[in-house]
Amino acid sequence: MPEKIWPDAFLPKLLLVYGQGWEHGDAQIHGTSDALRRLGEACIVASGKPEGHSVSVDMMATDGEGYSVSITTRQEHGMARLPSHYCQDRTFD
Repeated sequence: MPEKIWPDAFLPKLLLVYGQGWEHGDAQIHGTSDALRRLGEACIVASGKPEGHSVSVDMMATDGEGYSVSITTRQEHGMARLPSHYCQDRTFD
């Protein structure tokens, strides 16, 4: 078995999210089993929230820096009001 790279405390939060680089490009999520479960549980909690309410989950990147993933419930009309995720100007309400 290879030598451990990250401390055990990082493993449940080790998640990388790669958004689409261009139209019709694939998005990718890579993470440990525990981190993917944490993300999935946060998505389930967010799905029960009212329009525009967010749930955040703390994660870690492979450089050891922490960050939050924010998951916001949007209905059809709420999704239509968001700016294009390909644009440079990403202002969300």
